[in-house]
Formats: sequence, structure tokens, C-alpha cells
Amino acid sequence: MMYRHFFQDLCKYYARSGGEPLRLKRLDLGLGVLLLRDNKLDQSRTVEQKEKESTVQYTASYLSLLTNLSSLEEVHIENRNHYGPSGKDCAGVYGEDMEVFSDFAWWTFTPDRTPNLRRLTAYEYMSEVHAFLWELSPEYTEQLAIAFSILHGPRTLYCDAGNERDELQDLLQPDPKYPNLPLRFRMMDMSLTDTPYNGPGGVPYVPWSQALSSLSGLYMPLEVNKLEDVQPSRMFQNLVHTVRSLPNLTQLEVEIRSWSPPSWSYDDLETRQMVIRIAIVLVDNGESLRHIKVGHISCRVYRDGDKITIVPLAEYEEEEVELFQKPYPMWPTFDMAPRHSYGWSQPAAS
Repeated sequence: MMYRHFFQDLCKYYARSGGEPLRLKRLDLGLGVLLLRDNKLDQSRTVEQKEKESTVQYTASYLSLLTNLSSLEEVHIENRNHYGPSGKDCAGVYGEDMEVFSDFAWWTFTPDRTPNLRRLTAYEYMSEVHAFLWELSPEYTEQLAIAFSILHGPRTLYCDAGNERDELQDLLQPDPKYPNLPLRFRMMDMSLTDTPYNGPGGVPYVPWSQALSSLSGLYMPLEVNKLEDVQPSRMFQNLVHTVRSLPNLTQLEVEIRSWSPPSWSYDDLETRQMVIRIAIVLVDNGESLRHIKVGHISCRVYRDGDKITIVPLAEYEEEEVELFQKPYPMWPTFDMAPRHSYGWSQPAAS
């Protein structure tokens, strides 16, 4: 189909017309846009050929005809299936086996090509994303903010690869096979299990604290049945210890999830005050926090000696906080949280 090569042809035709490479700061790419090469979708390839190709780091060099890659600061990749009006999977656009997932040229975005990249987001944390990040250097990832729309599984961020499971946490731990690990990120999504990690004397600790020490922004989900269950939960206690161990953390977002329709409403003042109390506990343990979002309520943190003041943000103010920005331009989002002009204060813990 012509659609398969649309973007590749666009880049080539642009160059042939005499156009100079643009200096795009942000680039949003769909699933079948940045393909590896013309014949990658050839269904006649043997299993041996496919296995060999899976170990090669392909790049889409033609992208440099359209834009100067060194100017890129943000890249979003919408790597998900699309569905027609009837709900039928539109995989046929790319081939029945959906090999377009592994056709995406992830290795186009590496330190030598995109040295100024600061934000890399995708819809789904898939095995190809895992393999790509796995090969990067911690010096490069330390400048990256990464985010994903889908956190697979209730307690961990992972993607299935056959009988194996790729976990984002694997990138944060040393591995003798990969001397570049552990990686460090500027901002990232993270999920904690509700099983405590006990150190000497039974004190909980964070096994990835060394890798996370560079974080300035952290997104983390919590699953509860009732809002009242948040603070007593083991997962929340692990979150508190995590925040306490991150000296450079300035932005924190905690999404409160419920497996059933939530029994609370952010329109209710009591609910909002309960959420603010949760935020206060986290701010009390994060000495560097300047912005925090719990549920649908985002706040700025003011510190004056021993006094901490938390003030809700207006919508335009929330959009200026990098961690709170919606990174998924092709996925509709709705903000249901009303904003009010009141604030809460709490003395800092001694």
C-alpha cells in the first residue's frame, strides 16, 4: 500500500524539491510512520532472516532529510493498534501479523543523532521499547524524561515477550551482561509492588534508589478500593520511603486507581481535603518537592523555614509543569478536576 511508505516518500520528495532540513523541536509519530526500510514488510522472509533482523539496530536515516535531528527535544510515538468504527482491528493496513511493531526505527533516536532529546514518550511499553532503552547509556538517559500511557499489570510496568516479561525496573538494576546498566532517567513512570523490601532491622528500602537518585520527576500509580485505604496501604508506605530517598525529586504525580467505579468524587470538598492530606504526607517526606499531583488535584509547594504551604494550581499553571503535561497527543484526555482558589498549610515535620 502507498500508505506504508507515505512518510518516507514525503521526506525524500521534500529534499528533492530543494527544501532545507527543518529544525523541529517536537515530533509526533504514528505506528506505521517511521519504518525501517522498504522490504521489511515482505512476508516471504524466512524465520532465520527475521531472527537475524531482530538483533540489528535499524535507523530511519531518511528522517534527516526532513528535519535536523540534533534539534529534536521531544518525540512521541503512538505505538498502538487503531480500530475502525465497528471496533475491528485495522491491522490489515500493515500486514496480518502486525510486524509493524518491530518495524519501527527506534534507534533513530540515539545520542549521536539526537543529542538534545529531553523527552521520549510512547503509548505502550512494548518489547521493542525495552530493547531500545536497554542499549542506551546512563549518561544519555539521565537527560531523558520517559512516559507511557499504558502501565501493564496492576503492580508493575512490563510488556510480554513470548514467555518472558520485560520490566522497566530491569533497566534500573546492574546486569553483568549489560555494563551500561543501571540506567538513570530525568523523569519516568514507576510502579511499586505491595510487598515490602526489607533491609537490616526490617526497615523498608528502595532497591533502585541508586538508579533513581537522578530523578527530578516521578509518576506512580496506586490501586485502592476506597480513598480511605490509600495511607494505610503497604504500597503507599513504599511510596513514602521512595520519595524520602530521592534528593533531587521536584515533581511527583500519584494516580489513584480503583478496579471498580470509584466511590469518591473530586467535586466533593471532603474528598479533595483527603487527597490534600495524602499530598501533605508526601511533601513532608520529599524535601525537594515543588509540584505534586494526587488524583486530579495538582499543587505548588511553598517552603518557608519549617512551614510548608500547598496551593492548588490553575489549569494553565498545571500545563506548565513538565511532569503533568499530557504526553499523548493522539489520545483524547478530559480534565474532570475543578480548580479552586484555596490552599492548605501544614508545619514541616521536625
